[in-house]
Amino acid sequence: MPLIARSVDAQILTRFASADPAYWSTHGGAELDLRLETDGRVLGFEIKRTAQPAVTKSMHIALADLELDHLFVVYAGPHRFALTDRITAIGAADLLTAQDPLSAP
Repeated sequence: MPLIARSVDAQILTRFASADPAYWSTHGGAELDLRLETDGRVLGFEIKRTAQPAVTKSMHIALADLELDHLFVVYAGPHRFALTDRITAIGAADLLTAQDPLSAP
């Protein structure tokens, strides 16, 4: 995992300290940077070094296999927007500083 992803992972863990964090991957190569259980929800986080996040096959696999309620793609941009009904792109700064960053977009 690139250094920037580890740094953002650590900041997310600090922000949501009451959650039960985990990393997930399959033998087929699908992976999820971070899985948290918080407020009765199972959430996934995929950290991307890009200004234009996109949905990947790995994200669909993680949603299904881990029975995620929602997946957040943390990226370098400033905006928050839906990629699908269960996948939201969110800027790293927004995730780490917003009052309620995990609410629906």
